[in-house]
Amino acid sequence: MQLVQILRVNPLWQERLCQAGIKGKLESFDEWQNLPIMEREDLEEFYMGQRSGMVVPLRHGHFQIIASGGTSGGLPIETVYSLSELRDTYALAGSFFDRHILPAYLTSADPKWMITTLSDYEMWSSGSMLGGVLQNIPSVNFIHAGPMSPPIFDHLMNFAGPKAILGMAREISGLVELGKHLGDDARESFKLAFYGSGILQPKQQDRLKEFYPKLQILSYFASNQAEAIGIEIKPNSPLAAVPGLHLIEIVDQQGRWVAQGEEGELVITRLHAQHAPILRMKLGDRMVRRAPLACDDLSAECFDFAGRSSDIIHLGESHYAAKLVLKNIGEKLMSYSGWSLPLSAYEIQFQNNRRDKVLSLIVSSDDLPEIALHNNNSQMPMSNDEIRALFVTALRAALSLFDQTDQQFSSLKSSDYQFNIEVVPRGSDKFYRTGVNKTPLIKDYFG
Repeated sequence: MQLVQILRVNPLWQERLCQAGIKGKLESFDEWQNLPIMEREDLEEFYMGQRSGMVVPLRHGHFQIIASGGTSGGLPIETVYSLSELRDTYALAGSFFDRHILPAYLTSADPKWMITTLSDYEMWSSGSMLGGVLQNIPSVNFIHAGPMSPPIFDHLMNFAGPKAILGMAREISGLVELGKHLGDDARESFKLAFYGSGILQPKQQDRLKEFYPKLQILSYFASNQAEAIGIEIKPNSPLAAVPGLHLIEIVDQQGRWVAQGEEGELVITRLHAQHAPILRMKLGDRMVRRAPLACDDLSAECFDFAGRSSDIIHLGESHYAAKLVLKNIGEKLMSYSGWSLPLSAYEIQFQNNRRDKVLSLIVSSDDLPEIALHNNNSQMPMSNDEIRALFVTALRAALSLFDQTDQQFSSLKSSDYQFNIEVVPRGSDKFYRTGVNKTPLIKDYFG
């Protein structure tokens, strides 16, 4: 592979290749899979401080430094990009939007608009890089609106023509409140919403579609190291990778590709990054590999988001997949009270106080706690013992088959951990949010 040969110019990359046993040309896909996965610590070594991983030295200029706010911890990490190579990626991704997504939704002879609510400041990748993609969609007009007040939103939504808006999940869900003074024509002109950096719960999507009657909602997946990793082409479809932009790998713990239908770590290689290479970078996201999309005008790798790699609940020496625990709790709540957690929640977060041994599930909803946490059999609010039993059952079911032992169950039942469910109003400050307003699924507290 040409990129591997280019890496040999740099001593740090050359050492990494030699450690993987690659002394000459890359001969096979098996050899490629022997290349070590880049972790966050590697990115710090290669592209922060002395930036020793550069193939073209930084002193030559025409580079851009971009930082990530981080979904889990909020700690920034920097990546270096060649501006000329970024232009290539923006053009590829913009063309993908133009050919394969927007024509099905922005159908009008009027001007078409692509608006983003993402901020472009403090080196943050999502604002500057996604803005770069969106302003390279040939058939639309681009507006980098950033955070909007109701008067600004009202002004933009009254432009003639259909509109698409891209933003973080929390920003997209807030467009109902932001647009409460819009007239019918303006509301009907909002045709397409792209959300990222979080999950847009079914309740939030229903509320948006009720207020904006012509709206369709798609997921857009990006990161600091890759500005357009995967995009839903139609609602409830897998994420499709932009052909030619990145090599997308879903791998097991040994760095080998998982089979279709299996879950693994998302690893990306930037195909247009020879000046400052990103090779087999683990992004910290879990994906399920899906069958490739193959039709007359598009062939693309496909995958589904399965959660952040850090979405793990730690209880003593045991750990549990937070998304699976949440699913199990939702099923148990439905059987207890008839309350649907997926359909009623706007935001959801586990908060784990590991010092005091308290695990809380915080849920924002329009429903009152006495409705959500009601035992239909006893016609009484759920007791602490019932909530504890619900958590213990949900946690046990989230273990792998081989870990679902009587010993594990007894250990959970006798644990001195406390379990809570709090149902709070929308917009509650009970949720932990990162510096760039992301709401991770789980927040650990140690102090």
